[in-house]
Amino acid sequence: MSTNHTSNYALSQWEATDPVLRADFNADNAKIDAALGAHAAALVEKGNCQIYTTGYSGNGGVGPANARSLTFPKWPRLILIIGEKGFLLIFPGITTGYSVTTSSVLSVTTSWSGNTISWYGGSLASVMMNSSNIWYSVVALMDTAQ
Repeated sequence: MSTNHTSNYALSQWEATDPVLRADFNADNAKIDAALGAHAAALVEKGNCQIYTTGYSGNGGVGPANARSLTFPKWPRLILIIGEKGFLLIFPGITTGYSVTTSSVLSVTTSWSGNTISWYGGSLASVMMNSSNIWYSVVALMDTAQ
């Protein structure tokens, strides 16, 4: 039987002179299983989003003729595109996204078709997160209800 127990779940903490009993291990496993089950049940009640990540390499194009697009497996609730010197924030169904670079905050034009977003903006590839040979990381919060 253990002399000490952990503070959160009262799991066995043996001293060198304590006898180690199978019953202690079984009791500890039952406590851990119950705690993990309660945690999993609590997570079901939290939020309605999951994180989706992808990325692309910029090609240097600008303007409507060089619009970028991404297709997501589900409807995204929020899209964040992270570049070398800034980021682009896009909300679903809204026709304007916001590009934040080291020198400015500018808008880009967005359009939606199902789960696909397209965007373009201005005369600088860096504003629309499309500078040549730059890797852009994309993080989206996906709607789990769909």
